[in-house]
Amino acid sequence: MLRGDMSRRSWTLLLIVAAVWGGSFMLTAIAIRDLAVPVVALLRTAMGALVLLPIALATGALAGIRRQLGPIVLLGVVQLAAPFLLLGYGQRSVPSGLAGILVSSTPLWTALLAVWIDHEERSRGRGLVGLAVGIVGVALLCGLELSGNLDTLLGAAMLLLGALSYALGGFLGKDRLRGMTPVGAITGAMLGGTVALAPLAVATLPDRAPDLGPLAAAIALGSISGGLGWLLYYTVLAESGPAKSAVALYLVPAFAVVYGVVLLGEPLTAAAIAGLALVVFGSWLAASQGRPPPRPPQHARPSVPHPSPALDESPATANVTRQERGTRSAGT
Repeated sequence: MLRGDMSRRSWTLLLIVAAVWGGSFMLTAIAIRDLAVPVVALLRTAMGALVLLPIALATGALAGIRRQLGPIVLLGVVQLAAPFLLLGYGQRSVPSGLAGILVSSTPLWTALLAVWIDHEERSRGRGLVGLAVGIVGVALLCGLELSGNLDTLLGAAMLLLGALSYALGGFLGKDRLRGMTPVGAITGAMLGGTVALAPLAVATLPDRAPDLGPLAAAIALGSISGGLGWLLYYTVLAESGPAKSAVALYLVPAFAVVYGVVLLGEPLTAAAIAGLALVVFGSWLAASQGRPPPRPPQHARPSVPHPSPALDESPATANVTRQERGTRSAGT
């Protein structure tokens, strides 16, 4: 339950974060008009790293990164490089607003993956209801909005796989990154994603100078939606806590739809509105269920303190709670 104790500044920053991350789908749609998807993905990670790196260095957030180099690179591939490629290719045939809705299904993937990966995250009670509601929303979008065209359905599948990759990245951030702050982890992941994407981007460089609009959109994707968006999000997180900060994540697909309709001239249909409501509501239910019942005390083994409280603030995706772990969509 959200209490009415957030400052006006925090609410303003929260809305800015949602607006910035929601705009990433519109910017992607513009960027891929004249740039290959791998080039756009590389600019996203490289520009994001360029914004975050000075701050991470100044605050010592990268301390211990050498010991975590393997997990950091893996996180950069799974959490950034892979979904950025999948989202870019998916948006070639799916409007930006619908793309934002489909990618907001990340908490549904988190709930499904938890059955095999993390028993503490298993859905129970209303979480199962949310999972079912969200799946109905995705089916509604694919059946009514995206059917009849194989390219569009393939694009939708890529977007859903991108959401799956975000969910996998959440589990990696929880289980493998120890002793790093969130800013250090996301900065390292941006650098790792940049290294992974560089060969693909070089191989697909345009043979002529791109138009200014798509190039500016790709740069804004990394510097604003990536770097600035994360910095503002962590500011709200520090001031208001994870439960309130998660509100921004559920507003992202709504902003994506508004930008698509108002600025790109995309159609707004009843099916899209219903799909948005079902996916967001289902994701919220799936991500906000209560904690599992406590386990019986284990007297045979002494408790060991967590190696780093910062890990619980979600290295790379602000995974402070189940809500946070399931919802970054993206927009990063």
